[in-house]
Amino acid sequence: MVYDNIGEVIRNFFAKFDLSVITEKVISILLTMLLFFIIWRICLHLVTKFFSEKNPLTTSDSRRRITLLKSFKSFITWSIVLICMLVIMSYFIDIGALLAVAGVGTIAIGFAAQSIVEDVMSGFMIILEDQFNVGDYVRIDEHYGTVEKISVRTTAIRQTDGGVFTIYNGQIKQAVNYSKGAVIAGVNIGVGSVDNIDRVIQILKEGCSELARRYPELFKKEPTVVGVTGMDASSITLRVIADSTAPDKARCESLLYTQLKDRLSTEGVKMPFSKIEVLDPSVFMPRRDRAADDAAEEKAAEADNE
Repeated sequence: MVYDNIGEVIRNFFAKFDLSVITEKVISILLTMLLFFIIWRICLHLVTKFFSEKNPLTTSDSRRRITLLKSFKSFITWSIVLICMLVIMSYFIDIGALLAVAGVGTIAIGFAAQSIVEDVMSGFMIILEDQFNVGDYVRIDEHYGTVEKISVRTTAIRQTDGGVFTIYNGQIKQAVNYSKGAVIAGVNIGVGSVDNIDRVIQILKEGCSELARRYPELFKKEPTVVGVTGMDASSITLRVIADSTAPDKARCESLLYTQLKDRLSTEGVKMPFSKIEVLDPSVFMPRRDRAADDAAEEKAAEADNE
């Protein structure tokens, strides 16, 4: 059939469809999406409010709270998206028949989705067992870094070089959490031989107090002067320790060593020196037998005369 103009083509095309039904479907889809969007926003608001710092029912651990909050948000989002898609599909097909057909292919789908299920189950176990949380410094297999995200399927850590390493939860073979409990930062400080070691310890204690005041974000408690741990003819070694975290351990030790050393120098405490012993080289040279040398010279002279 040949049409005279484009308008007639369009009219004949749409004449095959019931526009009232299409309009009804479109409106139903839009209303459904709006309804689930409102439900999604309400759920996120309630979850955020529940895991707020002001709620006495939730955990006081900020890292644990952030981890649970993000995990619940992720779970709610994907659940609402899935339910919304099923409702929209029900406007066009029989969901009951679809589920029956899906039941026949459950085994095939199970094999195909085996890794996904393993990742999701591993993600739930990580969260429920509190293996690590967002903000913790961890080692996952051979990768070190700070946990940035834990979802039901993947975990992302920010490595020390700045890169983000993402791994599927089901592939995590070994995880070490360095943020569980305090990490001890310790340094050995050497001083020269002194008559009053108590004065040196007091200077170190004053320096530790000053460090705790100047760097409260690093030193939650005042560092401790353990005392003398070693001594030789020219030096005395003292040890200072402090509670720290794995990411801050190196910086804490650097501050402890440099600041306390400077304070000791300012107070006039002598630093240890290397002992150098200078010996007369002749001591190690064998003594020459003069009589033997003279006999050898005479024998050589006689040989020349012959």
